[in-house]
Amino acid sequence: MALTYLRRANMDDFDAIWEIVQSAREFLSEQNIDQWQTPDYPNKKVITDLIKQDMYYVLVTDGQVSGTAYIKLGHDVNYDYLTESTLDTRYGDQHMTIHMIAVSDKFRGRKLSSYLMSDIITLAKAHDLHDIRIDTHVDNKIMQHTIETTGFTKHGIIKQPEYTGYAYQLII
Repeated sequence: MALTYLRRANMDDFDAIWEIVQSAREFLSEQNIDQWQTPDYPNKKVITDLIKQDMYYVLVTDGQVSGTAYIKLGHDVNYDYLTESTLDTRYGDQHMTIHMIAVSDKFRGRKLSSYLMSDIITLAKAHDLHDIRIDTHVDNKIMQHTIETTGFTKHGIIKQPEYTGYAYQLII
């Protein structure tokens, strides 16, 4: 089994992160999923800013960046667009939201998205956070499957002008 772990990203990881994001963008396009298909998001400036704010994480497998995620603590403006909400709100803004999950095509088929999700859940627990949220495009069935098999349940729809996605939550 390969040594795999999660750590905070740094600027030395940028090229590997950008390659993964671009590969994921192409994969989504091939699946006819209208997610990440504009040059506006995610872009290099967004990723750079998130790294500098210590909000971007990488999954490392045998010394190589194999996956990425942006982790937001506290209020997430995307959830201001949530409709049909059944979110458990007992923790208020004391929650973690996961964004921009992507796994390198070099590691595709090794179930690393499950490792990435598991490590993020462990990170939440280490920070004494019990409410974890994630959303994905309504057409992204692969990510929906990963989210649901990790234990998250669907709790509404995020409807923004350029994005419609299912919102999920896991209470730990």
